[in-house]
Amino acid sequence: MKLSFSGRDFPEDPDTTAYLDAIGKSCDDLSMAVATSEGGDPVFIAMRVKSASEGDLREVFLIPARQSAESTPYVKLSEATVDGVAVLKSTDTDTGTVACFVVHGDTALGVSGTSEASARKAFAALVK
Repeated sequence: MKLSFSGRDFPEDPDTTAYLDAIGKSCDDLSMAVATSEGGDPVFIAMRVKSASEGDLREVFLIPARQSAESTPYVKLSEATVDGVAVLKSTDTDTGTVACFVVHGDTALGVSGTSEASARKAFAALVK
């Protein structure tokens, strides 16, 4: 299953709007794509914020990830290397779900898997 949408199609979300406002962007600058298999594992994500810097886009991901890690003790946020690529990694120790994101230019690419092995395998396919 694949879907893509622009920021205008994105449901009104005050958190997303606040993150974009923080880097001087709006929903008009946002586009996203998501793909997964019928079983739902893994999930591939691409998010572009037109003309955003890598640092700003990384912050857009870090803010909610930090909030989740602070409010949910079983979510661990770390920087890691997966297949030689530096990533932002989120691990849910309760469910085993692992997500890895990397930013290239104004686009963030990520995967989420139901296990470390699933996420690593998907990430390797994503960065090829």
